[in-house]
Amino acid sequence: MSLYGAFDKTKHLEELADPLDTQEGVLSPATRRARMILNLFGDSNLTVADITKLADVDATAAEINAAADVSARVVEVPDAATYTVLAANSGKTHILPNLTADITIALPAVADGLEYSFWYGGVAADAQDWALDTGSDTNYYVGGVAHLDTDAGSAGDEVVPVAGDGNSNSILNVLVPGPGTRVDLACNGTLWYVNGVVVGATAPTFADQA
Repeated sequence: MSLYGAFDKTKHLEELADPLDTQEGVLSPATRRARMILNLFGDSNLTVADITKLADVDATAAEINAAADVSARVVEVPDAATYTVLAANSGKTHILPNLTADITIALPAVADGLEYSFWYGGVAADAQDWALDTGSDTNYYVGGVAHLDTDAGSAGDEVVPVAGDGNSNSILNVLVPGPGTRVDLACNGTLWYVNGVVVGATAPTFADQA
């Protein structure tokens, strides 16, 4: 069901091309929908293709409102051992608190266009870890994160890239993150692309499913 009601595009193509057509002096439902769209958006630039696309919108009013609501762009992840990310929260920033135990963050089933940001919201380094889990080695990570080592002067590199193996690593372990940690994920329908910065004394790691 579309936003403006279901209709047979082939049957009503001529009506959509000419919204003034009538059937025995009465506007058909398809024509009424087309004219409603024209009245809403103006008729100077709309084409038949534009009208067809608008009539094919299948998002609900609630989904459209949720996407447009800037007050709901942030998700506060609870202090818990597990958390399941919702597909409906794609595009939102997820804030993780200073945890009291390690957390496994289960990503939703893969779908093209899903994207999330995960930020550490504490003011001091967390003593706990995150495990960002795609759920399957088939849906592995591509890319990596930069590790900003807070053990200054320990003779190790202070900034190093950390990447997965690019063929099966489906878990990203963010270890004892500190302020400034941020991980961004984007899905192409099969794989998860990862980018970000992990601030802490211990470098993040990638792993396969157990």
